[in-house]
Amino acid sequence: MRLIISKKKCFLGIGFFCLCYITYSNLIWLPAFLFESYDMSLVQAGFFAALYPLSGIISRPLGGYISDVLFKGKRKQTILIGFFVILISTFMLSLVENFNINIYFIILIGFFDNLIGLLFFAWMLDLVPDGSSGSGAGALQFFGHIGTVLSIYFSGLAVDFFHSYRPFFMILSAIAVLGIISVCLISESGKKSL
Repeated sequence: MRLIISKKKCFLGIGFFCLCYITYSNLIWLPAFLFESYDMSLVQAGFFAALYPLSGIISRPLGGYISDVLFKGKRKQTILIGFFVILISTFMLSLVENFNINIYFIILIGFFDNLIGLLFFAWMLDLVPDGSSGSGAGALQFFGHIGTVLSIYFSGLAVDFFHSYRPFFMILSAIAVLGIISVCLISESGKKSL
């Protein structure tokens, strides 16, 4: 357990917690946001909300390519780029009311969310000793599941409390900042490429 639990892995887990919080907040609440804010049908809201996960068709393999080829097996830079785009996009969603512009922000968040999601597992595999990949992935998933469960409940509370989705997106921006800080606190050197 001492090989699995370390400061680096805990910071990586916090970063993954933040990403899962953002991911599932958006997956659960985007259809309601679109339906309530833009007076569209549930079918239309579902269609536009589906652009969020659909962007992963391109961005998931691209994230691995960027990390492995462009950054020579480093994960940190790609994850930080993703978090920064998510931060800016969620912040803009809290300010902008134009539907057409907001759809682009939703696609951007989904694209970069998917781009960096699997890199957390690749980074964990870089950090754990050989033969401990299952334990490392399980520990990371533990943090992710906590983020998922909390996001579904507390995001709904935020929308109900403020009677608006704007503060909801500000909270996601704050969560992205926490993710950035946690990833910045991890030193990365001499990692292997997958």
